[in-house]
Amino acid sequence: MVGKIKILLLGVKRNRHNWGFELFRKTLGEEYDVTYYGPGYIDNYQYGISINKIIASQKNKPDFILVHLPQSFEHINKLGEVDDILKVHIMGDYHYDFPLQGNYVEFLDYCKFDLIFAQSIRVLDILEFSNVASYCSYLPFSVDTCKYRKFPNTKKRIDVMAVFAHQKQFYSTRKLVRQTIHEMKGVKHLLKGVYYNDYVRSINEAKIFVNSNSKYRSINMKYTEVLACGTLFLTDKPTQFEEHGFEDKVHMVLYNTISDMKMKIRYYLEHEEEREQIALTGMKFVRENYSNKVIVKQLVDTVRRKLLC
Repeated sequence: MVGKIKILLLGVKRNRHNWGFELFRKTLGEEYDVTYYGPGYIDNYQYGISINKIIASQKNKPDFILVHLPQSFEHINKLGEVDDILKVHIMGDYHYDFPLQGNYVEFLDYCKFDLIFAQSIRVLDILEFSNVASYCSYLPFSVDTCKYRKFPNTKKRIDVMAVFAHQKQFYSTRKLVRQTIHEMKGVKHLLKGVYYNDYVRSINEAKIFVNSNSKYRSINMKYTEVLACGTLFLTDKPTQFEEHGFEDKVHMVLYNTISDMKMKIRYYLEHEEEREQIALTGMKFVRENYSNKVIVKQLVDTVRRKLLC
């Protein structure tokens, strides 16, 4: 390939809960020649327009089409009929077990992707087992290190922050985690949702951020967001922990039970130097290995290596 790689990104520009994904797309556009197409990106967007018309409206034919997360058919009309441009998908949430099932099956069958990226090893295993694309690969969550960073001279006014979604069917222990922190005497906590820059500011103001994994124990976006800000991350152990290069009490701290979580909260609130050393080591590791720039390059390199040769 000659020149800057060209990407047609089909997605839905949303706010609040999807901010991390939008920052990822922004980085993609900073590094490569990306045309964003979909609701929120195009004024007076027309649902149901044929993908061939979208392609024809572009000044240059894209090297590949990237569908990022949404499973809506309205803005990928006839995508499955495109056979002369590589089609890539970053998979969104998938809440079933083996085999691949639900609406996602219909969506993937319709689109006929050449390459699918999964953002958890569990989903990657399901995709490979189900044989829904010629190639599947793992793409870890990353973070915008310009937005998520350590603010100098910020007062640590929050002892413990635990801000996350808590749907019971997926996160069975999160309500208990919040309740336990709420009941800890003498601990200043933040448990209510905050968003965008206020969220980043709050992470900086917290001494400890407590996480609770989903029932699948997959690494989520909190890992990179919190660590990139230099705040101690306290979490139950996820799958593929070591495979990501993480080390307990080096980059973050793991807890086993709710009582163990309480004990470690108390311990690291009392041992500031040890807490800050772990937080800073975790920050350096994530910023070097899981920034948006690093993972965007991984995505494009995978496309080039597997599909564009």
